[in-house]
Amino acid sequence: MTEFNVRGHKLYLSACMDLYNREIVAYRMARRPVFEMVSSMLEAALSRTSCAAGLIVHSDQGWHYKMQPYRAILASHGVKQSMSRKGNCFDNAAIESYFGTLKAEYFHLDKPDSIDALEAGVHDYVHYYNHERNQLEQQAQDLLANDADYNNLMSLPGVGPITALTILAEAGNLRRFGHHRQFLKFCGFDLAKSQSGVHRGREQLSKRGNARLRLAFWLAAVEAIRIRENSFREKYDRYVSCNPKDPDLKRKALKAVAAKMARMAYGIIKKLKSPRFPEPVRSRGWGTV
Repeated sequence: MTEFNVRGHKLYLSACMDLYNREIVAYRMARRPVFEMVSSMLEAALSRTSCAAGLIVHSDQGWHYKMQPYRAILASHGVKQSMSRKGNCFDNAAIESYFGTLKAEYFHLDKPDSIDALEAGVHDYVHYYNHERNQLEQQAQDLLANDADYNNLMSLPGVGPITALTILAEAGNLRRFGHHRQFLKFCGFDLAKSQSGVHRGREQLSKRGNARLRLAFWLAAVEAIRIRENSFREKYDRYVSCNPKDPDLKRKALKAVAAKMARMAYGIIKKLKSPRFPEPVRSRGWGTV
């Protein structure tokens, strides 16, 4: 389950993902995190299969999933229950990654101004995710499976087929840039300072480059910091360590991670050599966009 907040009003989303193909097989939304939302979602998910016996349903340790009626529904269909360790979101990485992608690609970009608009947008996004997004990923993999630049980009934590395809499509031949600073300027990750007379403002991202390319790296950065044991997560943690609850500091940290990812993307394509990361950080569909 995940929570959205629009101008002080909240919307809760409960979703069930099939780990075979990452399809959202059922979901429900409500203005309050009531049990009926979760039980209705579960019943809808189980109705999608003719034989639920032997299936495993995994969740975190939220109170909804500990209730006897919830367990009774599972038992009546012969379904086994699996739960994450307490306080360990990584045990539930698949659906957590989906919620993060949903918020990054829709909620934080479109910024719906009402709960009704948010509900309609979530319906549209789930349809897009199930019927278009996964197909785009497969088409990208089929088209560029033997492309060295594509495969090297895919070695970066947080970068999946769509992001790698977007980077190659928007940036063109990265080898035409003589230095990584030129590529950062092309993306809009270079620093600029406003100045008028004797007044000099503080340095900030110029944002004068390719907005779609910058967004691709930002979305990849959002996914990368959810993955443990990689340099992007370490950089983010160092940034926010002094005040982990400061939202402005988190935004600055994400921008820094996105800029670092752009530098590394340039480097691995320029040198035709992928970086080495611990094997566990790469898993299809988990923490990739």
